[in-house]
Amino acid sequence: MRFYIFCPANYATGGPEALHQLSDALLRVGADAFMYYFNANAETNPKHPDYEIYRSRRATEILDAPDSIIIVPEIFASVFSRFKAAQLCVWWLSVDNYLPYDGANSDNRVDFDDRRIVHLAQSEYATRFLRGRGARTIITLTDYIHESLRTSAASTERKDIILYNPAKGIEFTRQLIEAFPTKTFVPLKGLNKPSLRDLFQAAKLYIDFGHHPGKDRMPREAAALGCCILTSRSGAAGNSIDTPIKEVYKFETRSSSIEPIGKMVDDVFANYKTRIHDFERIRDVIANQEAEFRIEAQVFGLHMAHRLGRPFSVQERSDPQALAV
Repeated sequence: MRFYIFCPANYATGGPEALHQLSDALLRVGADAFMYYFNANAETNPKHPDYEIYRSRRATEILDAPDSIIIVPEIFASVFSRFKAAQLCVWWLSVDNYLPYDGANSDNRVDFDDRRIVHLAQSEYATRFLRGRGARTIITLTDYIHESLRTSAASTERKDIILYNPAKGIEFTRQLIEAFPTKTFVPLKGLNKPSLRDLFQAAKLYIDFGHHPGKDRMPREAAALGCCILTSRSGAAGNSIDTPIKEVYKFETRSSSIEPIGKMVDDVFANYKTRIHDFERIRDVIANQEAEFRIEAQVFGLHMAHRLGRPFSVQERSDPQALAV
């Protein structure tokens, strides 16, 4: 039984990180797991340097056989047409990113009636979407924030700055920047992990008024490192499982929300030491996600083993060769 995890080459975003986390979790229990990088350049390492912390092995060819398990993010379902015998799994990392491909004429369209396909849900938002589409087999497989971005320095002095991801909800964020010209907004762009960590540990507030197509990493990283966070109510931010913060910190992305958001920003700046305690629940959830993910990966492996009538170990291995990169 072989697991092939499809991943874009040398690309660093939340999706590829989750794919490498799955590779790491499967290799830890001795599974035969491989990363298959597409659009890879033969002259460069397709594994992004940020993911060297995760164990992986690379496959350059895939055996189309009944005991081969193909795992693809939802936007790459078109690769299924290459396989006639292999087991097919769609990992729903970003539901909304799939929707443009949902038309009947799209090569990436997923057939929710196909009993061969196993659907892996990264978020509660994805699970609800899949149930609504009548997906036959749904398995929870989330992800986690790496340990290096989970622990904040308690003594760090916080500044009255607002961090934001310019790739998420920028249209509404621009309205906020225009409405509050005296406030300091800092875009998080082109940063390595140490620089990102430094900013999260320096700021009082992170905002994300995007679509939240899955359980986005940056809000969790910000919360874990001591920021208060404000979000939209869209996508995975619209439920308390994926985004377990108090509803008072969630806003509709419309003009009538601008004034209340401004008042909340002022409140957070003035009362940070009190407000930050409102985010203890999400920090506790984040702290447990790595252990939970490894169990989810084992459940996924057991499900596929049962489907194929094959053994699957859930005992983590400690021998160096088994854990080799």
